Amino acid sequence: MKSKISEIKVIAWSLSALYAVSFLVYLQLHQVFEFKMRALILLILFGVLFIASLGVLRKQEWGRVLLVVVNAVMGIYLLKPYVSFENVVPISYVFMNLIVLLFFNQKKVKNYFLPKEIEDWRSVLIIDDDEISIKILRNILLNHGYSVLTAMTGEEGLSIAIAQKPSLILLDVIMPGMKGREVCERLKKDLRTRPIPVVFITVKDSMDDIKAEKSLGAAAHLTKPIGSSQLMECVENILNPPKKEKGDWQSVLIVDDDEILIKTVRPLLMNNGYSVLTALTGEVALDIIKNQKPDLVILDVLLPGIKGRDVCLKIREDEETKNIPVIFLTAKESDDDIEAEMSAGAQAHLTKPVKPKKLLSTIRNILSPQPFEAK
Repeated sequence: MKSKISEIKVIAWSLSALYAVSFLVYLQLHQVFEFKMRALILLILFGVLFIASLGVLRKQEWGRVLLVVVNAVMGIYLLKPYVSFENVVPISYVFMNLIVLLFFNQKKVKNYFLPKEIEDWRSVLIIDDDEISIKILRNILLNHGYSVLTAMTGEEGLSIAIAQKPSLILLDVIMPGMKGREVCERLKKDLRTRPIPVVFITVKDSMDDIKAEKSLGAAAHLTKPIGSSQLMECVENILNPPKKEKGDWQSVLIVDDDEILIKTVRPLLMNNGYSVLTALTGEVALDIIKNQKPDLVILDVLLPGIKGRDVCLKIREDEETKNIPVIFLTAKESDDDIEAEMSAGAQAHLTKPVKPKKLLSTIRNILSPQPFEAK
């Protein structure tokens, strides 16, 4: 969420500066007799564009609309001048149009920005080609304290899921292009999105449909039309499961040679109902895993001695430990690295530094998956 807001500010400041420079250029040209009328019109247009860019900086919708409309007018007006007037058309205008096209021609993907005091709200991604359905679900979720991302195609939904890592995904089955089940299948194959719970929302409610969704790794099935209480009961059951009694605490082994990280993560897990084991090397970790059988392993890639991926492979090769889930927590985040971790048998990949809520939700989704719900 924060990175998106920062990106908007950078673009808006850039546009403001470029439009201001262009405004000043045409203010000077207006004093030249032969350019007077043309420069006056462009002076006005660049002034309006500067005001619009300030509106974008303040996240005002009118600023976005004004930028697109006035840029279109500017383009039409400059068609003829480009031939005889090209020497006084600043090159910055080309870059400004590129920025506007790249930034404002996103295909029906919306990110609903929230005030700073609620930026830490859990996020839900709605993937549905029905705009009315999106509006209804979005309003329900916003009213219950969730931030909302939306996409109207499967391809866009996948991109947002990978970039934003929402807490939960509401996914329609029948969509143009990539269908919902294929989207779910891809989400569960990617270590970056595998832990994210997926709830299918669809008019299809036969047992065959529900079984097919469950086999893909979905957490629940909701049949349209969906009521407010029905939606929130499902979402809350998945994202806020009841806490276990102390005697039922599950054990997590942290394997990392960074003692500061261990000292940071250990109390976080203990305060959230997990017992914690630690190891600074892969060799020590394998001994602990064999003798104590932790419920989950958080594993760094770059360790002294045996490396993290080799530790994961050895866990999978041992009949007694092969079912212990592994989360890689590492600074490496390239697609090749993630693919190698997946091949080694990992359940999830988290990039350092990781947010506490993200770490806890990933662990919870792996250790306490909710029973599949069909409503």
